[in-house]
Amino acid sequence: MKGMKKIVNAITCALLFKSVYVAAFVTPHGRPSAQTVATINNSKPSLSSLPGPESMLKPILGGEANVENNLVSRQKTKLYVNKSEQSPTLGAGDNLLPSIFFLLSAGSLGKLAFDIYNSSLPMTIGIWSLFFTTIAVGYDNFIIGLGKPFFSDAETNKKQFDLLKVLSYPRFTAHAVLVPFLYTTGAEIGRAVGISWLEGDFIQTLLIVAAAALGIISRVRFVNSPGIEIADTSDSPADALENDLLWFTYKEPEFLYIVPSIILSLFNLGIGVAAFGGEFRGVAIWMIISGVSVLYGNAKPSYVTRFTGNLAEVVMLWAIYEAASLVL
Repeated sequence: MKGMKKIVNAITCALLFKSVYVAAFVTPHGRPSAQTVATINNSKPSLSSLPGPESMLKPILGGEANVENNLVSRQKTKLYVNKSEQSPTLGAGDNLLPSIFFLLSAGSLGKLAFDIYNSSLPMTIGIWSLFFTTIAVGYDNFIIGLGKPFFSDAETNKKQFDLLKVLSYPRFTAHAVLVPFLYTTGAEIGRAVGISWLEGDFIQTLLIVAAAALGIISRVRFVNSPGIEIADTSDSPADALENDLLWFTYKEPEFLYIVPSIILSLFNLGIGVAAFGGEFRGVAIWMIISGVSVLYGNAKPSYVTRFTGNLAEVVMLWAIYEAASLVL
């Protein structure tokens, strides 16, 4: 049995590595905007673009038009990112609590992944899905938490911009591909508590196929999309905590990207309600919590959902683990 577990572990780790590798180095094929190309190309001015003696004397002689031209020229040296009113450097007055929140969430999920792997739970498809999804969501939180403290110059420093962008690609792919496979985890829990419509191998196979299809469709659309960019928080309230974060997001978000999470929430909620009247009330409560937390956490304004939605995912994963530990 231990030998089989090692073999499965090696295979699944190889598959995860391949997924992360592809996510990191296969970028969307969307064409960059003209503004993006122009501004990046202009980030290092040539000698011919430097002002001559006459243009340097004009401000002294009262040339207001030349002052405006110089300001425009200086603005062009900034990398094109969609975050217009954020400070490009980390100053003494910046609030790091939002970043700490995400780093603590990542640590919590790291602890959960450790507990799952070292638990007595049977290493089924559902439990492996829970394990790898926990790692994926933890990585998501970790990269968001690193943004402001360690990549604060990403708006003006091309090396930091490119590095954070490369580190961010696996966030989107691993999260989107693995979350649908939690359907299998819920199905195993539901079957264990005696929910009739989840019994039988056909249901598990159907859920695996559905999860794979959702992940593939989502990533195909992502690869053909314009890609990702540094998030724009200029429309958020001035005191919104997300203003103190720096992270990449979709250039063109699609509703399809959040469909798997919505379905998962409703699915877990349905399992919890169906099992509530039986002898596995503890399992039912944990499954209801896993479903309600995500629905409630995402029913907020976007600048609040950045935190409540993230916390809801952490609660959901812990709740699924607790439910599985009671019955599997």
